[in-house]
Order: sequence, then structure tokens, then C-alpha cells
Amino acid sequence: MTEPIPHETPQQKMPPQETLSQETPAPEHTLQVGLRTQHWLYRSALAAMAALVVLCIAWEFWLAPLRPGGSWLALKVLPLLPALRGVWRKRLYTMQWASMLLLVYEAEGLVRGSSDAGLSAMLGWIEAGLSFVAYLVLVSYVRPYKNLHKQLNIYPAFKQ
Repeated sequence: MTEPIPHETPQQKMPPQETLSQETPAPEHTLQVGLRTQHWLYRSALAAMAALVVLCIAWEFWLAPLRPGGSWLALKVLPLLPALRGVWRKRLYTMQWASMLLLVYEAEGLVRGSSDAGLSAMLGWIEAGLSFVAYLVLVSYVRPYKNLHKQLNIYPAFKQ
């Protein structure tokens, strides 16, 4: 009689994983500063995007609508809602496309800030400022993760 062959577990099939740097680990305080900075960037992006949503809704309904009683331009907020949800959940891919989406709001704020008059112009400059801040902090938040992917060489097929 033959003995049954024991089944291999997934751990036995996988090669041992390598760490980034076993010789010189990063000091603990450096990691903590990095985590604090990332947390600050995350919260800033979330606050700036939420403020942008509130500003756009208030602008088109109450503060300085194009038509009395509100306008359909308030629907411009709809693309920001899934982006805000993804930023809330710290999804890197969402943060990347949200940063590109914010450039549209930046452009609208600059155009309306320079072409409108009165309160609408001021709101345009505020929109441009909020979208610029949100763009900067999102890009700053995502950058370390992209650099880590390059260091780990996760996508060797795209190596240049």
C-alpha cells in the first residue's frame, strides 16, 4: 500500500518574502513623523474637499446663484461626492483621480473669480483656493506610496 501524499499548504509553496532593508532599519521617530504627516495630509484633503462641496452647494442655491432661487449649476457638486467618499476611505486610486478632478474646479474658480463681480467673484477665488489646497495635499499624500511602489519594483513589466 502506498501512503497518501500530504497536501502542501500555500505557505510551503510561496518563497520567503524579503524585507526592504534588514541591515539598516529606519529610526522609530522618523516613521512616526511620517505617519503624523500622512495623517495631517489626509485630514486636510478631507476638510478641503468637504468645504468645497459645501461652498459649491451654498453658492449656487443661496449665496450668489446665477438665477434667483438657485440654479442647476449646483449639480457640479455630484462628481465630488464619490471622490469625497473614496478620500474618506483612504483609497489611493480615488485620491489620484480626485486630484485630477479638482483641477476642473480650480479652473472654474479662476474663471468665475476673474470674470464675475461682487460676492460671486469672491466665492470663485475661494473655490479656486480650496481646490488648489485639496489638490496639493492629495498629491502630497499619494507621493510616498508611489515612491514605495517604485522602490519595491512591483510592476517590473513597466520598468523604464
